[in-house]
Amino acid sequence: MNFHSYADILFVEISVFSALLFAYLLYNNIFLYKTSIKDKLSILLMAGLVETISDGIWQFVDGAPGASAWNFAAACGSTISMAVLTSTLTMISLDCFRLQFKSRVPYILLYVLPLAAIAVMGLTTPWTELVFYIGENWVMEYGALYSYAMMP
Repeated sequence: MNFHSYADILFVEISVFSALLFAYLLYNNIFLYKTSIKDKLSILLMAGLVETISDGIWQFVDGAPGASAWNFAAACGSTISMAVLTSTLTMISLDCFRLQFKSRVPYILLYVLPLAAIAVMGLTTPWTELVFYIGENWVMEYGALYSYAMMP
């Protein structure tokens, strides 16, 4: 085995461990502390869980012949959940510093529109090839807008 094989195995193992940790924290948050599933911390934990699972699947199936649907699903899940994760973390940070906007317009401009744009880019990328696409040898190739979609 070469370095890349070990790195792939380690990445998948870290993703599995992270998914188990997020699931445990989400379970504690909902059932032990009796918080709502719509709570910001619960949304953060669910987005982290989806991120780690889809990222692990993406790493595991990348380059496998015939796994393009899994590859796209994992890449879309990873992209959209990363956007939800970062925006929810930003909302929690604003709450911790007790910073609030007077109207809904900044929330829409800062959270709703970027999340909608990232979701549309992630879901339409099989046809537009803007974010990622399946190249030769069934390997995921990155499109022109990949770095913008992954870092909201």
